[in-house]
Amino acid sequence: EELELTPTGPGLERMITFLSMSFGGGTDAGGPLKLALERAAEERWRDADVLLVSDGEFSLKAGLTRRINEQKGNNALKVHGVLIGNNQGSMARVCDPLHRFSQWLDLQVNRRPTE
Repeated sequence: EELELTPTGPGLERMITFLSMSFGGGTDAGGPLKLALERAAEERWRDADVLLVSDGEFSLKAGLTRRINEQKGNNALKVHGVLIGNNQGSMARVCDPLHRFSQWLDLQVNRRPTE
């Protein structure tokens, strides 16, 4: 699902509502990341960042990983990652910064993320 967010109260509320949903596994990060690259090429989205939230249990083709990292180098694209769990493989290759949490409970107030 594509979700356009703004750094306002309602925009952040929409993000939190979206993140609280369950999608039943089977992460397809490739499709959304390809779409994000296409959007980043448009003038309107040139300064936008990408937020990838996952348990990290997905793979990315080498060509897509290379394209993402090229965009990060050439166009200052930022791919922020929020990893819930320990499977950082693909996320570590495309996300910078990558924020790691062992479980959703670590995101609660007064809890510290694991490193």
